[in-house]
Amino acid sequence: MSTSARTVRLNSDVSQAVDDIARICGRDANFVMREAIEEYVRHHEWVITETQKRLATLQAGDARLVSHDEVKDSILKRIRQ
Repeated sequence: MSTSARTVRLNSDVSQAVDDIARICGRDANFVMREAIEEYVRHHEWVITETQKRLATLQAGDARLVSHDEVKDSILKRIRQ
């Protein structure tokens, strides 16, 4: 897999946290940032894909929207059981 260099600006707290994590894990900061970005991208790709699937299901008429109150009531009912 090929790689490409990118530049990212981090606030000093986050930058320090990356350095701390890298030191504790015995890795370098590039490794920690690459892993974090890859995880972030995988997560958001999944969210987008699942949202698109759910929207397509809804648009096809194979699902229905439920109100916030319906969801809340359903959760509370399960908790009480």
